[in-house]
Amino acid sequence: MKTKKTKTFDLQNVSQKTEPENFKGNTFFNDIKLEHTLLTDFHMLIRYGADNNEIKLLTAFVNRTGIEMGTEWKPSSVFLNKINYNLYEYHVSGSIDWKMLGIRIYSQSKEFDGKIELKKQNTINQ
Repeated sequence: MKTKKTKTFDLQNVSQKTEPENFKGNTFFNDIKLEHTLLTDFHMLIRYGADNNEIKLLTAFVNRTGIEMGTEWKPSSVFLNKINYNLYEYHVSGSIDWKMLGIRIYSQSKEFDGKIELKKQNTINQ
C-alpha cells in the first residue's frame, strides 16, 4: 500500500534552514479550495500566527482529494505576498504526473493564483 506524503512549505524561512523559527503567539489556520472539479479538489491550508496585531505566515500545505487513480500531484512551490494588513496574494505551482502501470506517460503543470484574507480566527471553507 502506498502512503501519501504531504509537502510542507515553511513560509517563515525562504532559505533552507534545518531548524524552523519558533512562533510564541497564537496560531490560526485558513483552508482555501483552489480548484473543484467533478472528481478532484485542490486545497491549500495556511498556518499563521497573530502577535501584537501583526499576522506572521508560518507554513502552508497543498493537497488534492478525490479520485486520483493513475495520477500523482507534486506541489513544488507556494508564495504569499502581502497586499495590505490581512489580504494576501497567493501563487501555488506543481505538476500532475499521469501514469499507466506505474510508469509516467505525461507530466502536466498546474498553477493556482488568487487572493486570501487571513483573520485572527480559524477559517475552514468548504
